[in-house]
Amino acid sequence: MKAFTYRAVHASGKLHKGTLVAENENELVSVLGRKNLELITAKETKKRPQNRSYKKQKDETNKLTFINQMEDLLRAGLPFFEALALILETIGSGETKDRLTTIECSVRAGSSLSQAFTEQNGWFDPISLAIIESGEQSGDLSATFERLSSHLKKQKEFHQTLRRALRYPLFLLCVATSVTSFMMLWVVPQIVGFLLNNGETLPLATRLLIISTEVFATLWWLIPSALLTIMTGLFLARLVSSAITRITDGWLLHLPFLGPIWHKLAIARLASSLTLLLKSGLSLPASLSIAKKSLNNRYLETLIIHAGDVLLQGQSFSQATQMIFSPFILQLIRVGEKSNQLPKVLDEIARTTEKEARNALTNFLGALEPTLTIFVGGLLAWIVLAVLGPLYSSLGTLSGGL
Repeated sequence: MKAFTYRAVHASGKLHKGTLVAENENELVSVLGRKNLELITAKETKKRPQNRSYKKQKDETNKLTFINQMEDLLRAGLPFFEALALILETIGSGETKDRLTTIECSVRAGSSLSQAFTEQNGWFDPISLAIIESGEQSGDLSATFERLSSHLKKQKEFHQTLRRALRYPLFLLCVATSVTSFMMLWVVPQIVGFLLNNGETLPLATRLLIISTEVFATLWWLIPSALLTIMTGLFLARLVSSAITRITDGWLLHLPFLGPIWHKLAIARLASSLTLLLKSGLSLPASLSIAKKSLNNRYLETLIIHAGDVLLQGQSFSQATQMIFSPFILQLIRVGEKSNQLPKVLDEIARTTEKEARNALTNFLGALEPTLTIFVGGLLAWIVLAVLGPLYSSLGTLSGGL
């Protein structure tokens, strides 16, 4: 598929400009023709590179705005194409408008709505696409876009909360690293050189500081080089071996402090995704197969695949997921199965587990901040005590000699 920038004229005489994706110029003419547009000029183009972080953030904002507008218009009683046309009229030129125009043309050409959204190169995640597909089958698109809006809002809110929570600890970590490097590489060696030239017997704290400074000055490059080598090796190994990916993802879940938090967040995403998919009308095995993609952990995905096989053998959901959920969560699931309220129970599990994970993350980051502060303060105190004592002693000797 190629991207074309075009100028076209509507039957009413209004000039249109934009970018569309098509196999060739003939298909572009056909796509524009379905919109009562006559092509004037077209040119194959490559989109200008943008800051990826800014582009992704803007794309997510535009996507959520489109979904909210579509939900409101569909609830007001407008048909899908009229609602989409109205939204396109209010959107300025840009990638979002190009995507929506391509979706409209694909659906008018006979593609299903879910297929048209799928063709937009990962614009929507698998959970969102499954919600769209199930809503299309049920015919209730307004409820579909409502669920879609709720799903994307939760994702955006969590990512924003996580970024805000990590901002200050990362700043402290950078300060601690910078202060340590500056003191050990530049400040301490100069003071130590002065003390050694005086020929006095130095206290134990000063001797330890001298040894630490020499080791740090010689091997300061070793730690970042080793970390870079390990990370590069793991990255390449994960690319070529699914077994290594599964093993390392399992290790992540057992890391001290952070492992249980990641595990709870993954379980919360799984339960939330299952809730949305079951409410959208999908069967439990189909929902489980799609929801596993929200985990971002190959080890847990393997357990989900096994659970899906157990479900197909006729076992209950609680029996199939014994290796995934905790005993307390399994008990809640059994209650939901007996009362035929499994989506409601899963929704409660998702909210409770996510709250627990956020509290655990907040507590961890709250403990990390004073720890880093104490580390920097302790380092500075050690340097001051190890340097100023012998320095004052040397100055006293010099003044006595004068």
